[in-house]
Amino acid sequence: DFPNGRWGDSRSPAFGECDHHHTRLLLGSRVGKTVWANVNSVAEVISIFRKYIRGEIKSLPWFESSLAAESKLITEKLDKINSLGFLTINSQPSVHGVPSTEQSVGWGPVGGYVYQKEYVEFFCSPW
Repeated sequence: DFPNGRWGDSRSPAFGECDHHHTRLLLGSRVGKTVWANVNSVAEVISIFRKYIRGEIKSLPWFESSLAAESKLITEKLDKINSLGFLTINSQPSVHGVPSTEQSVGWGPVGGYVYQKEYVEFFCSPW
C-alpha cells in the first residue's frame, strides 16, 4: 500500500484509524485541569508541549496517552521543533524496510515490511 497513508485513500489498510484526536478536547480530566489551569503565556504552553515530548507529562488536552513507541526515534527532533514554538500534534519517523513484526514501528501481517515518510503536524502562531 505504499505510498498511501494518512491522507491517501481511506479504504487502504495503511490509512488506519483517523480519530481526529487533535480536534477533540479532553479538558475534563483531572490531569488536564492540573496542567493547563495556570497557563499564562506562550512560553508556558511551549514548556508544557516539551514536557509531553520528553515524557514528563503523560497527556495533552486532546490526547489522553503518552507518545507512541515509534516517536522515541524522533524525540530529540520533536523537542527542538517545540522549543522553536512549532507545537507538534502528530508525527511519525522515517522507516525504510523494517519488518512488520518490529516492536515500535511494525504493523500488518507477518512477513511484511514497513516503509513510511517522516512528517510532523503542528500548531504555530502568526507571531
